[in-house]
Amino acid sequence: MIRPALMGLLALLLAPVPTEAGPPRRIVSFNLCSDQLVLLLARRERIASVSYLAADPAMSALADQARGLHLNHRQAEEILALDPDLVLTSTFTDRATTALLARLGRRVVALPPVTSLAETRAQILDVADLLGEPARGRAMVAELDAALAAVP
Repeated sequence: MIRPALMGLLALLLAPVPTEAGPPRRIVSFNLCSDQLVLLLARRERIASVSYLAADPAMSALADQARGLHLNHRQAEEILALDPDLVLTSTFTDRATTALLARLGRRVVALPPVTSLAETRAQILDVADLLGEPARGRAMVAELDAALAAVP
């Protein structure tokens, strides 16, 4: 006999993923770097979850902004239960989890580490576009450039 909880999980895993156009409505991040970008660029009501590290003031510059959001521990089961239409992570985060999520039809974007200011600007703009917030991305890059210009 299959337990109701197991049936629910199976239904969730086998459910088709909606493909509506437009910006993602249920964003999950499970890497500290992608957490920071999501917290800065996405509208709060569209953030389904960030990693538990985002709420740790010793690790995250935006711990206050993460307060009140669902915090995940990078487990595929918990992320699937959130029914995300976009999962952001990094290229060095648990590849088994990201591969499983992708195989189950979730859109997973793994961000590469940045090693220069040019790559930082480009990644901000790319993530902002991905989130449907290009104006926020441009504003963030402009703010970064203004802060750098003010350094003697």
